[in-house]
Amino acid sequence: MKLAVEQILILNAIIYLRDFEIKKRSESLIGKSVYDFAMDFQCEGFPEDDLPGEMNETEFSYIVNTIKRNKKSFEKVIIRNVENKQVGNKRVEGKDHESKKVVSGTFTVGKDIYVVYKGTAGALEWRDNGELGYEDRTDTRQQIVALKYYDKMVNLLAEEDDVSIWVSGHSKGGNKAQYVGIKRGDDARLKGVYSFDGPGFNRSFHEKYKREIINNAHKIIGISSDSDFVNILFKSGAKSEVFIEGSTTKGESKKRDNILAHRFGGYHSIFAMFRVMENQVVLGDIVPQNEAMRVLHLLLWEYQEKLRTDDLKYFYYTLSSMMMEKCLIKEYGEDFSQMPKGFVGRITRTTREFLRGNREKYKKVFREEIQPALKQMGIILLLGNAEKMPAKKIRKIIEREKEDSREK
Repeated sequence: MKLAVEQILILNAIIYLRDFEIKKRSESLIGKSVYDFAMDFQCEGFPEDDLPGEMNETEFSYIVNTIKRNKKSFEKVIIRNVENKQVGNKRVEGKDHESKKVVSGTFTVGKDIYVVYKGTAGALEWRDNGELGYEDRTDTRQQIVALKYYDKMVNLLAEEDDVSIWVSGHSKGGNKAQYVGIKRGDDARLKGVYSFDGPGFNRSFHEKYKREIINNAHKIIGISSDSDFVNILFKSGAKSEVFIEGSTTKGESKKRDNILAHRFGGYHSIFAMFRVMENQVVLGDIVPQNEAMRVLHLLLWEYQEKLRTDDLKYFYYTLSSMMMEKCLIKEYGEDFSQMPKGFVGRITRTTREFLRGNREKYKKVFREEIQPALKQMGIILLLGNAEKMPAKKIRKIIEREKEDSREK
């Protein structure tokens, strides 16, 4: 029995729970049906910090209720494997930081196998996210780890040729799922890949795996909230991309300078792709992608094509560092925190050239959404902290960079 897309999305939601992250709890799940798991799960009073990103207790209760009301489907979905060995945050200076775990899980429904990858776990994977944009890198460490897990599950559970394998993931997990689809798509047993809000790959990756993408992209489907900010990063490996009318209760604000955080948070939640009907969740309506997100995607890809490799390393190193605890920033990956000489001039010039060709066509979108987002992004890149922005310091940096550009 093939699961519906919204049922696969539900599996992507529950894998964020601490039950799948903590070894002892996850071991007790093996062999249990998703229906039984939901029946035992108590939403009331559950710590919101332990719920899937950006969801509150009420929202997650709708997901649990959907599982409970669909016993016929979910009692056949069996939890077969959970891997949570990798720790996302190191212990630094004797402090016991929240040790987010990298989680991958496998479910079976008869002879159908569902491999699911959780989204970003701690500083380890935030840095790996940044490395997706480095043009001198293709296969990241975490993509390789994900592929090894897939191969392990195939060897363990797919002994017969008549099995069907489906791979999915949300956010970073979506990128991992795409990676598996590209690398293993020639296996007839792999029927399809669902990347929910997943980022794509850089130019170097697309060049290296051109043949594999041409051959296997038809098995990969990108499904994202229409206003999601993450799926627009880089270039997808999916042949088909679908956008779902998104909604969010997180970060609602009319303050334009909050737009970047708002997009990244609320509209990136799995729940943003659901709508509630009779206390159950169903997939939202298919709509066109939000115009601002579509144009920002084009601009970010322009950066990949026009900026230097050291510029891109600084750009994505800085953005990924923003999501990490300060004491962990230098613990993962190489240090690209030093702004390359002439960076501001090059990124400003690239942005202006892009805007010049598109400003009139998307005048309202630029004024209301894109320009505020670019302003916030610029602040982060210059200072790494949007809350503390001495105007004099920014002006000095910009003037110095302009001079460097003129010298060149």
